[in-house]
Amino acid sequence: MAILAVCAHEFGHIVQYDTRVHDTLSYGQPTVKLVELHADFLAGYYLGLRQSDQPSLRLFSAGAFIHDLGDNNFTSPTHHGTKEERTAALEGGYRLGRDATADIGSAISSGVEFVQQFS
Repeated sequence: MAILAVCAHEFGHIVQYDTRVHDTLSYGQPTVKLVELHADFLAGYYLGLRQSDQPSLRLFSAGAFIHDLGDNNFTSPTHHGTKEERTAALEGGYRLGRDATADIGSAISSGVEFVQQFS
């Protein structure tokens, strides 16, 4: 599950570049935090979709893995968000994906709105 979460996160970055959301989220920011949290949100969305298709899928280890990647390097340009922020972003996307009614475009915009609370 951890590998699936990492792959989903990295594909989230591809979506960000393809849609130019990366530019929107990074504009004027001292760190990459919003970009990274948005990728976590999209990873959660994907995991939620998968669990909607397969209700027996166990995702705890994916969430625990993303949680453990959080950091407190607030002034570092590579700050990805705290453990709590990363978990919140993953869970926010997961809830949207689990509902299985939002398409990827809605997930992208919902994710942007969601991560703005952390700026």
